Amino acid sequence: MGIFPSKIKKLSRVRKRSKSHEIIVTDKFILEECSICLSVPEIGETLKILNCSHSFHLTCCEEWKAASLKRGTEFSCPMCRISIL
Repeated sequence: MGIFPSKIKKLSRVRKRSKSHEIIVTDKFILEECSICLSVPEIGETLKILNCSHSFHLTCCEEWKAASLKRGTEFSCPMCRISIL
């Protein structure tokens, strides 16, 4: 389960950042933990929403992508393994 980009406008506790599918947490509310670092997003943290609608801390997602490239594998979602282009 993730945060669907179409639902972001309805969430009053996040602020959408441009068209990059990134959101900034602006208030405490129930979110799933980041499956990369296993911590719940805090106020002020930026989340990245992938094309598959799963969300992660932006920094965790960038580190996951860098590790994928270093291994020579394609960048895929840590949750569902869908390829992210």
